Amino acid sequence: KLPFADQDIFNIVFLALIMILGFVIFKDRFNGLLTDKGREMLFPQAILQGNVLYKDILCIYFPLAFQLNAVGYKIFGIHLNTLLFAELFNSFLICSFIYLISKEFTERNISLLFAVTFGIAATFNGTLYNILLPYSSSLMYGMTAFMAGVYCLVKYVKSENKNFLSLAYFSGGIALACKSEYMLFFFLLVFTSFILKPCSVKENLKNLVIYTIMPAISFGILFMQGLTFAEFMSALDFMHKFFTTDA
Repeated sequence: KLPFADQDIFNIVFLALIMILGFVIFKDRFNGLLTDKGREMLFPQAILQGNVLYKDILCIYFPLAFQLNAVGYKIFGIHLNTLLFAELFNSFLICSFIYLISKEFTERNISLLFAVTFGIAATFNGTLYNILLPYSSSLMYGMTAFMAGVYCLVKYVKSENKNFLSLAYFSGGIALACKSEYMLFFFLLVFTSFILKPCSVKENLKNLVIYTIMPAISFGILFMQGLTFAEFMSALDFMHKFFTTDA
């Protein structure tokens, strides 16, 4: 029997192997890759060509994931594999955080079972629900940041180490910069740091600022590229109409 730390490393490596196996088996075997999935491939390329989200590109999600993929295109080339490997990395991190979070509440073998079950169900298929498929990078990057934030928040509640709380707020901000729905996590952060395990006013103000760092950088880049406030408000109005329509 391995020591606890070594056991965790072994389990996480095992999860990585499951992700890689699913990737190898189902790579290039996804259904309808060009149907409703071209956004993920084309938006980062358009950004590199000088187009601006919400100004030149009709977009219903927040910008950070597209910006990260544009950086990936810049470094590794404009190729579907760039997105696939990004999704593989996100998938591995999500499964790892499922293991680490559940490990805080139950024994390691059960935690590993949770993570393995999710990993197999989420990767060993050729449908839209395979999280290796670059269908919504905004969801995936946001989910990775959200899971990291949940893990840090759990560690804060159990240890009262305020560094974990700051990391949770920072991760929550990353998730929000990817997709607006992750704003819901903000209310959990506030409930925890203001009511459940309250901090000083100074600490809470600091963490609120930390939460805004990545959204400010991500959206700030767009305004530096020429996006106007009126164009941004118009984009937000379109998002609202899009997500509330009966269709």
